[in-house]
Amino acid sequence: MRQARPTHRHAFLGALAVLAALSIGVLACAHPADAATRRVALSAPVAPFTVQRLASLPPQPWLAGHRGVDLAADTGERVTAPATGVVTYVGFVVDRPVVSIRHVQGLVSSFEPVDSTAVVGDIIARGQTIGTVADTPLHCVRRQCVHWGLRLNGTYVDPLDYLEGFGPVRLLPTDGD
Repeated sequence: MRQARPTHRHAFLGALAVLAALSIGVLACAHPADAATRRVALSAPVAPFTVQRLASLPPQPWLAGHRGVDLAADTGERVTAPATGVVTYVGFVVDRPVVSIRHVQGLVSSFEPVDSTAVVGDIIARGQTIGTVADTPLHCVRRQCVHWGLRLNGTYVDPLDYLEGFGPVRLLPTDGD
């Protein structure tokens, strides 16, 4: 029986298969910390923004703390999605209107107090308006604000660590001083 001669198409498909196998191997061998360094860069949900209260994440989930940041905002001010995602909640928590969006890589943003016409299941693009700051009793001391909570795989994280242009703060050693 005669063997078929390889064509350019066969060579291309063979090379493609090898590249795919190599990339799978590289991904399987990648250090887990590498995935942690590839963060989604989020945009601020209100702009320009001023932080009125920083996150104070408790060491245990049941302890007291401030699970997010408060950004100064006026009643009626536009609130936008920090990244593309799917709306997972629109409703009230206690007495405040809340909107939650699931993004990629296990991130979920929640905002309050935000009046929204979004519906669960809506796909929201980064920068798209998700609602406006609701007229509710002040959560912040000096003026109205938007509370932005961010969870990574169910655990609260500091949204400022994911904010484009900020990123997590790392203290490095200095040279000799």
